[in-house]
Amino acid sequence: MPRPLRLLLLIGLPLVAAAALALGGVDAVASWQAKSGGGVAGVFTADRQECSRRTCNFHGPWQAADGSGSRPDVLLYDAPADLTVGRSIAAVDTGARKGVFTPDGGGSTFLITTVVTLIGLLAVIAWIVLVAYSALTARKRSTSR
Repeated sequence: MPRPLRLLLLIGLPLVAAAALALGGVDAVASWQAKSGGGVAGVFTADRQECSRRTCNFHGPWQAADGSGSRPDVLLYDAPADLTVGRSIAAVDTGARKGVFTPDGGGSTFLITTVVTLIGLLAVIAWIVLVAYSALTARKRSTSR
């Protein structure tokens, strides 16, 4: 492997791994818990809608059904298509950093967080293999001299 490419991978793979694990890994467990029906049941009220080119996200407060807790300004992951500002719907809190989920686990958030986490794990494995390969090659070069 050419030296510049090896150096790029030795530096780039840990950066990719760190970014992917920070973005996906933190919420992967929470999204899978929501997908499997876990979490604290409550009610989310859509206070505002923020739209980008492709998607719209709803933000608002969440209150536990038993009154045990609340989150003042969260995102509703995988919001239903018919949700409108001002409407309240059932939602579960599974500890995700920025939001809560619909009770059925919603749509694709669990897939996205899983894929991003897997990318991070694969980058870690690739980096370990590359470091081991580089060490073995350097060792072979030094012993053959």
